[in-house]
Amino acid sequence: MKQRDMWSPVIACVVAATSVAAQTSISVRDEIRYPTSWREQRIDGGVDARYRTPIPVAFKTRETGVHHDVAAVGVVRQPVMVRNRPPLYQVVFSDGREARIAEGQVTIVGGVPYRGLGVRDGYFQVMNLRTLEILRFRMPGAGGT
Repeated sequence: MKQRDMWSPVIACVVAATSVAAQTSISVRDEIRYPTSWREQRIDGGVDARYRTPIPVAFKTRETGVHHDVAAVGVVRQPVMVRNRPPLYQVVFSDGREARIAEGQVTIVGGVPYRGLGVRDGYFQVMNLRTLEILRFRMPGAGGT
């Protein structure tokens, strides 16, 4: 009994994969109604020289869209190379919490989101995204207080 229960999910996955693989076409279709005849607008009891837009009275329906037969579907894994990744800065907050923050990226510290703004005047600047307060962290070897 336990042996059968163990294989049940595997059999279900195989059946589901087989039914998906059997579907070999994709259709995206829409119906468009377009007028085939019109009548003029008239005003009874007077002369009106202004142009009046004709009113459609008969319509036809046309199916538009695309239908593709899919011969085979495959997945190719291709590595992604990231170049010039921004450096990570190790910062220490006044309450002792430490975090590694990169310029332009958002890092959550103690439930608060911070965005690294970059280095200015020897300080790495970080913005608290809740309060929009800018914090400055002194770079190692830089002067200042």
